[in-house]
Amino acid sequence: LVFGFLITGCAVIVLFIKPFMSIYVDPKFFSAWTIVPILLLTSVFSNMSAFFGTTYLVAKKTAGLITTTLWGMLANIALSFALVPVIGLNGAGVSGSLGFLLVTILRYRQTQKFVPVKVSWSLLSAFIALYGLVSILTLTNQPVFYGGALVLVMFVLLVKALPHTAKVALKGKLKLKTN
Repeated sequence: LVFGFLITGCAVIVLFIKPFMSIYVDPKFFSAWTIVPILLLTSVFSNMSAFFGTTYLVAKKTAGLITTTLWGMLANIALSFALVPVIGLNGAGVSGSLGFLLVTILRYRQTQKFVPVKVSWSLLSAFIALYGLVSILTLTNQPVFYGGALVLVMFVLLVKALPHTAKVALKGKLKLKTN
């Protein structure tokens, strides 16, 4: 649910990034607003990988930090070589995002044996898909009505998920396994 809040906050930023940058940055740099949505998604995946990465520290199994980081780096470099010539600067953003997504998935899977964390992948996927739609609508200059409606849907999902999340949190007992 925390990641849902993070993604929803990024969607709100995406809705307002173009008008904000038209005021805040020099006209020569205004076109950079188009890469912000993918960079925000990259930061979401970076935060998720860091969240799961702390488990390695607690379990004193820090080798997992290095291996997952290396896999993410290799994916990022390979995808950059493939995507930058095709889609330019956005290719670097996409490759960074996919690299951090890989690190997140690897760390989630590896750290479940230390601290089992329940993630609603279907809900998280819905937030990411809605974020993608908000980004596309913003990039195609249709953000206000449709993008705003999608952000509203994201807030409704958050509110609907709160009781379930609270119930799981109250029931669950995290036990650290350091074998």
